[in-house]
Amino acid sequence: MGAHAYAVTNRLSGLAAGSFTWAPASTTNRAYLNDARMDKQMLVSAAAASGLTLVIDLGSVQSLVGFALLNHNAAVQKTDAAVRVRAADDAAITVNVVTAKAASTLYSTTVPKNKDHVLQFASVTKRYWELTFTWTGTVTNFSVGEIFAYSAATQLTRRSIYGSGESYEAIVTQVQMQYGETRGGFMGGPVRSLDLQWDDLTSSQRDELYAMHTASNFGATPFLWIPSYEAVATAAAVTEQEVIYGRLQSQTFHWAEKDFQLYQPGGFSIRSLGREAGA
Repeated sequence: MGAHAYAVTNRLSGLAAGSFTWAPASTTNRAYLNDARMDKQMLVSAAAASGLTLVIDLGSVQSLVGFALLNHNAAVQKTDAAVRVRAADDAAITVNVVTAKAASTLYSTTVPKNKDHVLQFASVTKRYWELTFTWTGTVTNFSVGEIFAYSAATQLTRRSIYGSGESYEAIVTQVQMQYGETRGGFMGGPVRSLDLQWDDLTSSQRDELYAMHTASNFGATPFLWIPSYEAVATAAAVTEQEVIYGRLQSQTFHWAEKDFQLYQPGGFSIRSLGREAGA
């Protein structure tokens, strides 16, 4: 697997809904594609056929190195769902076309990872970008919670260690009756968290983690965490599609020098943003 990496700035942030053109489809709530939330979703009406395309006008020529597709249901409904990324000098995607990422079959077997995917590639500089979604048959009410495009991914030179793991939280309300019975209601989830541990870091490796904390404002700003970095135009392997869009859960950065010039930062968690109610 590649290095851990992260990105904080979404290059789609601030674009108007008219910057996103879907075809052939009728859509609602396109403004939800770049509102920094996953629970509010853009919907494609009724059944979406294979070959659904999204063209994004960045407004100016910009360099990108990846797209994250967050809280979407393509891979949930279709195990052969795939996405290709192209860029061009015109909105019709016909002039000086570059295939930034070959069609990549999206990881589809583990909940909730099957709703979030990242497609990484070497830097491409264009104004117009096209995402093409393919699958067999049709997808019912295709939805996307957020699309995150980034121009740089900061890599860490050291991976987390044994002892790291994951947790999944269900959002449940419970009421206890006077006679001792309880009633519960499932509100949503699972909400995924990554629990990361670190050890034997050099001072520069320790400072990389501190820079990540400050870049994400110690949890105030959601950011994209990429467990395995890559930068190729070929189809993405399963291990390079994993991504989590969330916030740091620790507002303190602590470290101890456990051996001469070897540092142990405290572990921390990255908790995914929540999805729509009931999911």
